[in-house]
Amino acid sequence: PAIATAEGCQPQPPATRELRGGSGMNVPRELQLVIGAAGIFFSFSIFAVLQEDVYKKAYGGEYFAFTFLALVIERGVNALTA
Repeated sequence: PAIATAEGCQPQPPATRELRGGSGMNVPRELQLVIGAAGIFFSFSIFAVLQEDVYKKAYGGEYFAFTFLALVIERGVNALTA
């Protein structure tokens, strides 16, 4: 559906953007948001599984002892990145 604007009430196409790379595909912004959010969720999920392996496995008979410090540093980097 077209969207009318205040400038002469000319209909405008829905909000879409061409994907980077010059593929010529127009993807609605809502779909871009869903794809981006799913990618972030998937990335954090994979990271969590890998991180759990570090904390639960014994290395040379010892377990990782500084879990809290590692989590504080991780959260700090995430907050700075955000």
